[in-house]
Amino acid sequence: MVWFGLITFAIAVLLLLAALVFTIIALARRNTLLTGHVHRLMQAAFAAHSLSLLSLWVLLISGNNSVAYVNAVTNPDMPLLLKFTALWGGQAGSLFFWGWVLHACTFIAQLRPKEETPLWAVLAENLVILFFVALSLLVENPFARIWQLSDGSLFVALFTPQAGAQPYTLLRGVGLNPLLRHPGMIIHPPILYLGYAAFLVPFGEAIAFLVAPLSKPAASQRSQTWLVSAWIFLSAGIALGSWWSYDVLGWGGYWGWDPVEVGSLLPWLSATALLHTSQADRRYASSKRFHLSLVLLSFLLVLFSVFITRAGVLASVHAFGESQIAIPMAIFMGLMLISSIVLLARRWKGLRSGHEISAFFNREALILYTNLVLLALVVICLWGILFPLLSSSLQGQQLVMDAAYFSRGTAPLFILLVFLLAICPQIGWQVNSFKKLGLKFIFPILAAVGLTVLVYLSGIQQWTALLGFGLVFLGIITLLTLTLRELAAERFRGIKAYFKKHQRHYGAYLVHLGILLIALGITGMETMQVETQKTITFGERLSLGTYEVELVKIDREIISPEYESIRAETILYKDGQALATLYPGQDHYPDLNQLVAIPAVRHGLLRDVYVILLDQQAMQGFGSLRLSVNPLVNWLWIGSSALVLGGLLVMFTYTKKAQDK
Repeated sequence: MVWFGLITFAIAVLLLLAALVFTIIALARRNTLLTGHVHRLMQAAFAAHSLSLLSLWVLLISGNNSVAYVNAVTNPDMPLLLKFTALWGGQAGSLFFWGWVLHACTFIAQLRPKEETPLWAVLAENLVILFFVALSLLVENPFARIWQLSDGSLFVALFTPQAGAQPYTLLRGVGLNPLLRHPGMIIHPPILYLGYAAFLVPFGEAIAFLVAPLSKPAASQRSQTWLVSAWIFLSAGIALGSWWSYDVLGWGGYWGWDPVEVGSLLPWLSATALLHTSQADRRYASSKRFHLSLVLLSFLLVLFSVFITRAGVLASVHAFGESQIAIPMAIFMGLMLISSIVLLARRWKGLRSGHEISAFFNREALILYTNLVLLALVVICLWGILFPLLSSSLQGQQLVMDAAYFSRGTAPLFILLVFLLAICPQIGWQVNSFKKLGLKFIFPILAAVGLTVLVYLSGIQQWTALLGFGLVFLGIITLLTLTLRELAAERFRGIKAYFKKHQRHYGAYLVHLGILLIALGITGMETMQVETQKTITFGERLSLGTYEVELVKIDREIISPEYESIRAETILYKDGQALATLYPGQDHYPDLNQLVAIPAVRHGLLRDVYVILLDQQAMQGFGSLRLSVNPLVNWLWIGSSALVLGGLLVMFTYTKKAQDK
């Protein structure tokens, strides 16, 4: 199976190279008859690539420890499902899977009629796929084996490193990193990869347009479908990662401004700006420069995020260790950046439109302001990652931007973004009369102020919290009043048909609502979260406001030869009344010398009560607990769900239109 996987992988690479050659010949000779050959070669390459992927899965599930990667990420005690997810649990397997996901996206995109696929797009997509599969084949090959040399030492290589060397099978593998042994591992990385990879298709079509303008309008619909799909998957991936961080890392937070976290946020911000630009472009066909620039930027930021994760140049709990792929990836990114700038500059004058924004305060102008805010966030976050890299290169010492830098830089822009989000739906495309706008906003403003006063009277008096809540209330009430007004205009008849007709419209409303609910959760967590920690004896209580946690006992249980479970039995009280019995704990992996915190959480719509066992001395009868109250944190996941659902509604409209074309 090892040889089968390696051979099919090599065949896939060779077929991709052949497709690349045929594409270049077809473009040079303007021979459209070769297009069919190109697509057949690409399809055959994907089939071989998929067979190789299946063979690696078989090796992981069967626990073939003669393969170095299998030995590094599996062991006999791991459940079958974790062995399955181990494919993306290490550098070699994850890079291999990333190349396959890129390949899968282009395969799906090229299932449409051959004449509708621009060859320049195929060329651009193929070059990107080839680069990553070549890295996987030549540098981080997941099929490399463990060999025992004649002197008894072990060596990792694809082929026999010296005469007399024999494949060597270790009795027990290392196993997956304990932090990755979580249900989130099943779905979070694949969804995030899909979000990244889906940007490749619009990137390819943007390159094709810049080289040779497309003539078929359907292409823009298909490109938009892929853009929205990429944004949806990326949104879901980021949300799942945030939930995973909150649930498993045991620190009570959802976002730590880790370099890899920030790296995933960068293309999401640029893609959000891109989707707003597309809205204006559909109406005025006025922003092709901005649109194409954002398409190229989004994919370049995807490459940068992949680089940060895989190159090992920055310390991160999410990143893989040092690797030999850092320099090749940096060179490839540089070439892609230069090529994109050159192609864009070449067509810059021809992309100019005669349309100009007619007013400083209409829907088109507000979209522009929103995009500028989003791009300002990109700049701040990008600099936060680049500065350590530059300081390391220029000074020999890596100066890291801490979470305070990101918080200070992004908080004002985030508030401005929520404000724009709150008022934009009420603003029309034409010149807006301030008198008419005043009438539209009078009820939402009064209602938002009233609700904010109630929040103040409830005891929340931080001005940042009140500002955040007020803007969120304004946005939600605006969306509700708009929806009711539109339905009232239809006299509430045929609501189902009306929603179906305006699916994209209300999908966008739902996306905006989701972002507002996320803002609600962020405001609660960033302004109102409180915590305390203390070492207490059995029977003693840890207090925080109206909450108390009593430590009853601590038990230890050996689950398998691999790890033991340590669980504290605690009772949660509020105002002296027992609410629930919670079991925070730790999983101890002796062979890896690693402890993994297992938090216990009492969930609620208004707040979570979060208990963590920091340290324990069961025999001495005491343990160290951390108790935190996390206000409104669950609205992050509720808002994320609404955002993804709204994105799906919008995507289906583009899919239908592309099919109709």
